[in-house]
Amino acid sequence: MSTKRVNLISLLALLFLVLVVAITPEARLLMSRLAFWMEGVEEKLETSRRERASGTQPTGEESRSAGEETSEPVQIPPHVVMGDDGRLNPEPGYSWINDAPDDHRVQWVPDAKHPEHPNVVASSEPDQWRPAAGYDWVEAKGIDDMRVVWKPGRRHSGQEHVLAAEKEGDWQPEPGYAWINDDPNDLTVAPTETRPPA
Repeated sequence: MSTKRVNLISLLALLFLVLVVAITPEARLLMSRLAFWMEGVEEKLETSRRERASGTQPTGEESRSAGEETSEPVQIPPHVVMGDDGRLNPEPGYSWINDAPDDHRVQWVPDAKHPEHPNVVASSEPDQWRPAAGYDWVEAKGIDDMRVVWKPGRRHSGQEHVLAAEKEGDWQPEPGYAWINDDPNDLTVAPTETRPPA
């Protein structure tokens, strides 16, 4: 085999390897970042040449915008999403740890209502959801199926001796108990007095 032929085969093998590497997602991302960085470097060099030729120095605004153009994309913290308005928001079930505008840390909030599924609430375990009191899953084994249905007779998850009534959203004391007052928002019950026969 001739030296030219060996060199040609080696060159083709190298070209094939470069193409394989170039088509992987990681390689494409790396190459796009490199190209983006190179663009910024070329712009800065061109600006620097023009400034030297004209004898001017860049203003603070010009240097700031050049730095912004070449900066990395904003890294979104875990459990935070970017809204349509470009602002960062906690994922459903999470809230900001504090009100500091630059602090994007979040925490899971048990019992928080799901924004798209009103009768689904955050469980005590992070990233897990459960039906709200009085409801149950439509599909118990469904994957990512957040549909729920009202279940009359179901025990209230946060109030002892209270059961879901026939009408959705209404509650009733279980037998042997009664409401302690007429406030519809107070689900506190007490045992009814039972007197032994005389």
